[in-house]
Amino acid sequence: MKIIVIANETFPTNENLTLENIDEKKILNPYDEFAIQKASQIKNTTDSEIIIFMISKSNNLYCLKTCLGLGGTSGKLIVFNGNNSKDMAAILAKEIKKQGAFDLILTGDQDVNNPRGEIPYRISSLLDMPLISHCLDIQYSKNKLICKKETDDFLEKLSINLPCIISFRKNVYEPKYPSINDIMTINSKPISLSYYDKNKNNLCLKLKIYNVKRQNKIYKDVDSDKAIEKISNYLDEWGLNGGLYEYINLFKSKK
Repeated sequence: MKIIVIANETFPTNENLTLENIDEKKILNPYDEFAIQKASQIKNTTDSEIIIFMISKSNNLYCLKTCLGLGGTSGKLIVFNGNNSKDMAAILAKEIKKQGAFDLILTGDQDVNNPRGEIPYRISSLLDMPLISHCLDIQYSKNKLICKKETDDFLEKLSINLPCIISFRKNVYEPKYPSINDIMTINSKPISLSYYDKNKNNLCLKLKIYNVKRQNKIYKDVDSDKAIEKISNYLDEWGLNGGLYEYINLFKSKK
């Protein structure tokens, strides 16, 4: 049985992030960690292979190796310096198709720092595979999955044939820590890297931290054109001008 787990790295919610440590504080997304645990449970009862797919802005392997320590048999790191969910899902779907036939995709519903959770749904559409979201638990039996799913009013159990995609809510669970043997075998597990350039037509944001200080400047007798020009210059200087020029031109046209 071939299981693919899509994992994501994210920022911890209990850390003080600074300019010095922001690139070193990435952790495995807890929703995806739960998906790896569920894959490992299936692996323990079947002859299964767990392939970890992780998309990242850098080639740092820490989080991917964490996934391998938690039960993954091989890893694929996709380096993509973009934030567009549509592009990320398209890249993941393309890389998954290269694997050939597989039985199951497991992933988290969302990133703990991004509640939108679009990627599982987009991948389901791109691969033309059924998706069950908001799962709390799964059980595998005879090429079928029994899924416990959370709704607004109650819990329900669904049966679905393989292949399919399951996305998990972060359920209450006991975190698994890699054993010494797991840690020793991480470096022997195959890891491959792919690099993608972001599409320049998409808005891709970068996190920047500035030491912002009030300049205490007061501009007197400035007409609207000069004010707009000054604002545009500041936006250029701070790297915040993406998508705003059309609004600036709109204000000019209303004069």
